[in-house]
Amino acid sequence: MLEKMRNKRLSYAQYMELALYDEQYGYYMRKKEKIGREGDFITTSNVGHIIGHVFADVFVRLIETYHVPPLICEIGGGTGRFAYAVLEQWKRQSSKTFSQGQYIMIEASPYHREKQAETLAPFIDYVRIISSFAELSDS
Repeated sequence: MLEKMRNKRLSYAQYMELALYDEQYGYYMRKKEKIGREGDFITTSNVGHIIGHVFADVFVRLIETYHVPPLICEIGGGTGRFAYAVLEQWKRQSSKTFSQGQYIMIEASPYHREKQAETLAPFIDYVRIISSFAELSDS
């Protein structure tokens, strides 16, 4: 992309796309730990499951009270720890809505898709991991 951009301006969005997702140089595309103790930063899901459990609790109430479709779509889910916590609590709290539900992960990074598949293996029948929004239409 940079070769095409010679003598042209690069928008902030294009810069961030390159910096984070370029297949060769993008930060998130590297095959190394980025999140957690071994990585460059931590998120709440690396500290514990409480945020995922609270999210699941609220989501189940929305499903049961307001008939919200039992579908979650997470974009850029990193290692899958948040999704694991949500799915764990959802299943424990409402096995009926859980069995009807689906959790979609949209993740550009092949490294993180692999990590998500490992983390979410116990829930594989309820999880779909894809690399882009375009894949949603393949359903």
